Amino acid sequence: MTAGTRRAVALAVAVGVLLLGGCSALAPPRVPEPTTAATTPPASLPTTAEAFRDARTFALAAESGHLTGTLGSGARAVRIDLEGSASGGNQRLVRTVAGRGTSVVLTVESGHWLAGDADFWRTRVKGAAAVRARVGRWAPVRAAEARSVGPETLRGVLEATLTVPAVTALEVDPAPVTEDEVDGRPAWLLGSEAAGARVWVAAGGGGEVLRVAVSGTGAVDLLTSDWERATAWQAPTPGEVPDLGPAVG
Repeated sequence: MTAGTRRAVALAVAVGVLLLGGCSALAPPRVPEPTTAATTPPASLPTTAEAFRDARTFALAAESGHLTGTLGSGARAVRIDLEGSASGGNQRLVRTVAGRGTSVVLTVESGHWLAGDADFWRTRVKGAAAVRARVGRWAPVRAAEARSVGPETLRGVLEATLTVPAVTALEVDPAPVTEDEVDGRPAWLLGSEAAGARVWVAAGGGGEVLRVAVSGTGAVDLLTSDWERATAWQAPTPGEVPDLGPAVG
């Protein structure tokens, strides 16, 4: 091969390399192919109306439960700790009224017992000796006397609360519920303080009521728990000292 021939071959190779490089540089950028993995849209929240109907059905169908909190407002507020059957046939009710002390009404089928602190007994008996004789003891009483001291039952409180106008308005509220929590438990909040009624239910559906707060007419602020798991109370034993309940004071 002559020198001229070798130069021609080298030139041809160089031109080929340049052409290949140019074609590569001019090629359009590669577009990533779309992925086929489906994304799951976030679950939508129910409306207040839907959640309230479930909550009302759940609460009024419960056979037992536990309520703690206040009935009424201001100086007339009554603090309660009520646990037992929905009908009141087996329940323990602790009530505290400002200036009138703390009482406990225990109902077991047809039996009724009453206990209380000194402030409570001063409203019912005369004389320091009579008060001392009753503090720290259960007194058997008739059904009428038990009701006069503590008329509330689980179902009665729930029915009264759920028929307050500010609460029934939730049944037609189209706004979605708000995500919240009650004592660290995920919850849906129905209503608002400005509207006069708030109901918290367990998040996820099912209607389990966790708290109810109503201002103005029919004011209450109640925590609810132990649905269908309330204590089955027994009649007090001789010499048993009543527990007035640390949650009420």
